[in-house]
Amino acid sequence: MISTPARWAAARLGIALVFGGLCEQALCVETAGVPIKLSAYNQVEYCDLAVGTDGTLHAVFTERPASDKPLLLYYRSSLDDGKTWSTAIPLSEDESGVDASYARVLLDSNGRVYAVWKSIRKNSRLDGPGGTTGGWLVFRALSGGTWSPVTKLHDQKTSAFSWFGAIAPNGTVRVVWSQVTQDTPTAYFDINYANWIREATLDGPAIQSSGELTTPAPILTEAQVKELRAANKPIRYADTQPKMEGWVNLSGYVDAAGVTQVVGEHPGIQSGAGGGQPGRQIAIRDGVRFVSLYEFERYRSYNTFNNPPALVADALGAKHLIRVPEKSEKPTVRDYVLDALKLGPFSTPISPKTGPGAIANWQVHRLGGGKLAVTTAMSERGGYDPDDLELYVSFFDRKGTWTPATRISHNQAAQSGFKRETTSADTLGAITKHKPRFASIALGKDNVPRLLMVDTEDTLVGVSSTGVTTGGQRVTASGSLRTDRPALFYLRLPVTLK
Repeated sequence: MISTPARWAAARLGIALVFGGLCEQALCVETAGVPIKLSAYNQVEYCDLAVGTDGTLHAVFTERPASDKPLLLYYRSSLDDGKTWSTAIPLSEDESGVDASYARVLLDSNGRVYAVWKSIRKNSRLDGPGGTTGGWLVFRALSGGTWSPVTKLHDQKTSAFSWFGAIAPNGTVRVVWSQVTQDTPTAYFDINYANWIREATLDGPAIQSSGELTTPAPILTEAQVKELRAANKPIRYADTQPKMEGWVNLSGYVDAAGVTQVVGEHPGIQSGAGGGQPGRQIAIRDGVRFVSLYEFERYRSYNTFNNPPALVADALGAKHLIRVPEKSEKPTVRDYVLDALKLGPFSTPISPKTGPGAIANWQVHRLGGGKLAVTTAMSERGGYDPDDLELYVSFFDRKGTWTPATRISHNQAAQSGFKRETTSADTLGAITKHKPRFASIALGKDNVPRLLMVDTEDTLVGVSSTGVTTGGQRVTASGSLRTDRPALFYLRLPVTLK
């Protein structure tokens, strides 16, 4: 259950909880402190937060110092529950000019901090947490106050795509990823061919052990082909080409027995019943092979790489698949309990209540001990580019119950704008809105959630000018400019999760 202080109840009755902008002081009244801005350049993309056993806060986030600079991965820490933070350290600064994509911060049982991320080509916009863009999966470890050098998790001659990190029951950090095989020609370095799922256990700056969860059949080399031809043996064309069996949107955890549990999306182009071709599939590994859980409509594309399904376990070890179904009446986050590797009954942590609704993005957060949280940037009105996007959160406690979705932000109250006639013929106007983009939640040892959130200050400026042509016709010219400033904020949520 969740105990809710009276001041939090007051907030739910209308006291605005707003990141940045106009209502920071209202937020200050209802929380343990004002939201702390951690970013410097207002160009943040992803973030992650972890809490050490000593209460130290560890935050990583990607931010672009300037429009012509790459996205860098920064690290900051706090020893006083977020009141003050260390100077931001750019962990990915190597002068290569590549972007740091989606990243995670993980802590092992020895108190060592790991920052894991994927380096991708600059401005590769089609990546996201699901990992559709190829790159180099790397990590650094913090021990004794010193960060280790960057260590690559795979051969740099190949490309890694989708990945996730997890803490095993023995307290070690495990990373799972998909990549193309070492014998795949560079022309096929594409997510559709990333059919090799690998895993590695980290030990400080070193890789303790590694293994594979899929074993793709090797591609025949030119020498092997010549040998088979010389022996007049048949050669299957399929054995000479990479298989379009790539894995995207990997998610999972390590169970109590130390076995990696994985779910991912597969292109589904193997032969189906009657020689047909199934649609893309969500599949789960049963310990030996992958079994299909769900099939998307054939020949339809659902771009879920920014909001991939999540495989999690509750306190009793039951498996849950959390996703946003594409066929539901309204956009909604659903939690499906898996029953013998099939989708079972579902509950709904977050869903629109009054309007048609729209979900811009959402994340699942593993809080430890079977506790979970879902954060969702959701609009009640829906439609294109809605102006009522708010951040909602729902918690899953040890008893297996999702709490009612609670609105964390109140961005509509933070909207501002003006319209001014600069001359009798010219008008200048602007409107500023706040929109949540990405979030991360970690649970402190006091069972109080801490939150990182990317809040985008979206400003639209318009100018119109009226004049008269030489022919006496009255004309109006207008123009507009839109800017967004995504910044990162930290705050302590005034609830206790039990």
